[in-house]
Amino acid sequence: MGKTAKRAKITILVMEDEFRQIGSEIMGRSLESRSEAVFERRWMSFFGVDAVVCVNAWTRIGIDINNPQEPEDKSAEPAHFLWGLLFLKKYGSEEDLSVLAGAVDEKTFRKWSSIFVTKISNLMCEVVSFVVPCFL
Repeated sequence: MGKTAKRAKITILVMEDEFRQIGSEIMGRSLESRSEAVFERRWMSFFGVDAVVCVNAWTRIGIDINNPQEPEDKSAEPAHFLWGLLFLKKYGSEEDLSVLAGAVDEKTFRKWSSIFVTKISNLMCEVVSFVVPCFL
């Protein structure tokens, strides 16, 4: 059992590093150029959640390019997921956000950011707990 848990943790760390690398490219910042605290502050400014949350959400969304559930899943990439987070965090014009996302075409940015905003919003029932007020 211990070996299985260790493998799962290694997978998460690889995914976290992958998200951090892709995010650093979108931000136009090197992972090595500044302190970790500066990188994390800039990351949060761009995406609103840390890389661990990105891994968790990506896993919960369950995109499997080898066994796609939806047609767009086959070509979905972690960068597209980060575009969705960028849109949610900045909520700017498509022209501005597509430049921030790496000078991609506005139509491409709109397609992928809207797909992932929808997928993220579908997680609400899994990640948000509702507290029912009780008045006595």
